[in-house]
Amino acid sequence: MLSGGDGADTFEWLDADLDGSTDTIRDFSLEEGDKIDLSDIFDDVDGTIDEIISEHITVSDSDGVTEITLTKGDQNVMIEIEGLAADTVRDNLNDLLIIKET
Repeated sequence: MLSGGDGADTFEWLDADLDGSTDTIRDFSLEEGDKIDLSDIFDDVDGTIDEIISEHITVSDSDGVTEITLTKGDQNVMIEIEGLAADTVRDNLNDLLIIKET
């Protein structure tokens, strides 16, 4: 389980985390400016941010828990976010995900 402190937090996943596991974030807050940094995973993937999201990231709801599944090739990792609706995550993916370092 991951949890941040007060203010904006950045939760980072690395390419090595694509191991089929499930990680859970307990206190993710859009209002505080929290982010999920996936830049290490997708740094070698060509395409626009929207194309990467469309081809490699799915958001679903499982019994009230939002699940973000990241897939790259035949590897994946699932990120569960407690307390944030799947529709809210889908509508704000460009704001809450860091896909490419700028």
